Amino acid sequence: MDGAREWAGRVFLILGIGLLLICVAEMANTAWHFPAMGRVFTPSQALRLAGYYLGILLYTNSVRMLTGFALVAGGVLAVRLSDDWSGRQTATRGVGLAMGVVSIVYALVCLLLVLPFGRAPYSLKALVPPLWVSVPVLLVTGGALFWAGFLMAYRLGRGQERPELNWSRADAQASAGTGDESVKSYDMKHEGGMAD
Repeated sequence: MDGAREWAGRVFLILGIGLLLICVAEMANTAWHFPAMGRVFTPSQALRLAGYYLGILLYTNSVRMLTGFALVAGGVLAVRLSDDWSGRQTATRGVGLAMGVVSIVYALVCLLLVLPFGRAPYSLKALVPPLWVSVPVLLVTGGALFWAGFLMAYRLGRGQERPELNWSRADAQASAGTGDESVKSYDMKHEGGMAD
């Protein structure tokens, strides 16, 4: 069962990383084909254009972003109960921090879209749905990434006790049994395992 979990985790990691790489490539391709906006004369206009540019990239890739991070997180959580416990803790925290950084970008883009800065050309506005649609989608995506990243980095990544994986048949019978003999057998087999 543990071997199947390890392999499933690796499959999730491969699929998630591949999906996130596709997401980055799609963002780069979309940015490359953005319409030219000419010269920018005021900082407010530059902020408005930046908000729309980033909003287009993040809105069109929201589903891929959530799915990719979900697969990566599932893979890390599936393979984290291995012999290299400290390495799995580091991986879990790293994925959580990556989610947190991306969620901050989503929040900043939402802020740039709703603040009353300059005006964006119609050709740019046509590439993203109305703000009453796009901003909630961006908020939900960023919020989901933030809370998932918090759970990954703070809760799951700070586990102090290492779960035992290699349960023998005697351990399973002792833990499932009743009475003093099963408790004593369990204590003798696991004494000192969770001391620190």
